[in-house]
Amino acid sequence: MANQASKYRLYPTSEQCVLFAKTFGCCRKVYNLMLADKIAYYQSAGKKLTNTPAMYKKEYPYSFLTEFILIKRTGKFWKTIME
Repeated sequence: MANQASKYRLYPTSEQCVLFAKTFGCCRKVYNLMLADKIAYYQSAGKKLTNTPAMYKKEYPYSFLTEFILIKRTGKFWKTIME
């Protein structure tokens, strides 16, 4: 059986573009925060740090961060996009 690929193009509405920008920006911010903490902890303790995105909710009270965690937990992300 041969591999087959398909390409799709999305044309999001302006509201969806805002949602995508917030979500991707938040993911990038949280990833960078978690990575920096893991590196610092490993350099100081020599052990792996197990952290989660929810740990940064109180430390960085950005509105988009709380929105992202709520969207991720409730699973409304895909429902919001598809509507």
